[in-house]
Amino acid sequence: MITTMLSLNFSKLRLFLLALLVSATVIAATLFLVISMWQPLPLEAILPGADVTALFSNVTREDVRTWSDRFPELKNVPDFEDRLELGILQIPSGSRGWILSSPVKETPIPYSNGEFRNQDVILSDPHLMGMMTGNSVRLKSLDVFRELKKNAPAAAPHIYLRSDPAGASALLPYPLRPFIALSGGLLLSKAGGTSRISVFGAPANITAAVPDDVTMFSQAPDLVLAISSPAYAIDLWLASLPEIERAIRRGQLANIAHDLLGDDWSMQYDILPAMRDAAVLSWKTGTGSTPLFMLQSHAASAAGIRRQLQELHDGFKAMLTGTTVARRMFDRGFTSAVLGSDPSQVEDVKTVENGWTVRETRQKNGDRMMLSASRGREFVVSNKREWLEDVIAETPARRLPDASDSTIASGVFSVNLLRKLISGALAGQEWQWLLEDFPASRPIAWYLERNGHGLTLSLTLSGQ
Repeated sequence: MITTMLSLNFSKLRLFLLALLVSATVIAATLFLVISMWQPLPLEAILPGADVTALFSNVTREDVRTWSDRFPELKNVPDFEDRLELGILQIPSGSRGWILSSPVKETPIPYSNGEFRNQDVILSDPHLMGMMTGNSVRLKSLDVFRELKKNAPAAAPHIYLRSDPAGASALLPYPLRPFIALSGGLLLSKAGGTSRISVFGAPANITAAVPDDVTMFSQAPDLVLAISSPAYAIDLWLASLPEIERAIRRGQLANIAHDLLGDDWSMQYDILPAMRDAAVLSWKTGTGSTPLFMLQSHAASAAGIRRQLQELHDGFKAMLTGTTVARRMFDRGFTSAVLGSDPSQVEDVKTVENGWTVRETRQKNGDRMMLSASRGREFVVSNKREWLEDVIAETPARRLPDASDSTIASGVFSVNLLRKLISGALAGQEWQWLLEDFPASRPIAWYLERNGHGLTLSLTLSGQ
């Protein structure tokens, strides 16, 4: 009997030990799995948002070195391999410091002189640790950072910069500034041959679609601009200017209309109303004072655009014809002057080609000309014959950069024109970093997207 009881007790003990061993194994395996899955916190979850001057994510040591003129404290960052994260913070003493961390545990930092929740970091100043352990709102929770981060590919190198509205505006090419009321803050990123600059604020409410493709001209323009509403964009631009500058710009637009089309055409009442629909504008600086241009769009009706083009050519013809003065001398010294025009100075030709009704009005002994073509509601106006011929001949079109339904403008810049548009910002590291992989000999394709409370300008190499 006693032997039987001892045997039963021994069996229970053995089962208990077996269960204990199994439980320990499960716990150990679970701990191992948790530890193996653990990854360091990104700096955006660690840094106090209000104190962050800049955050460099997924960057190389060379990227950091590029910014050392803008942020001299980066000269003291140690060399490192692969891609790390680096944050620059404003220290209460008035200086700035930095923190270096790895976004993944497989990529170590060179050494550590600090620890945040078992995560090794390198600090330029010991005071930074106290800032990170406080109860301040973290960078990832700030509206401006959260909105801008949405537009950056997750694994791409990107740089967040705290900025006021004026600083962010200065980095955008000036024709694009009216598309958003800026609130400050910007994010730069590079991925797959595309560079992006995102700004935070209230984008313009433009909902019309942008043309998908443009003609591949035999002679490339400096600028191709595909825009959902050219007239609205010009209205936005003018409204964004101070009153005195607005008056100056209106005068400059009126002068352009006069130089191209003559006295009978008004920018406000004739030209802008014809530019309400999506359009493609091509532009190139000419050898003279008048630039080369082409406007491609669709009118509300075929009859309406035929009438407008007729008026356009009639006005341009009157301008080219000019005024002649015939003077006559009578007896006793009396003279008379007869004012008239000389239509022999102008050639005006109409043809039909590939279904297009084409008209050319040009100076006989000069280089001024106006060309137009219409086919149904589709129309083209230009002063460069080769571009019009490319359209009429149905030269293969090229797709503009892939974008989303929120794209409000797109096109192609020559590198020289882009540099003129951002000339005030070229001295800074922002555009130097964004354009460092773009050869000067290739044009740059671009598109502008509205994303929630942000606006993103994307740049990539063009095939044209």
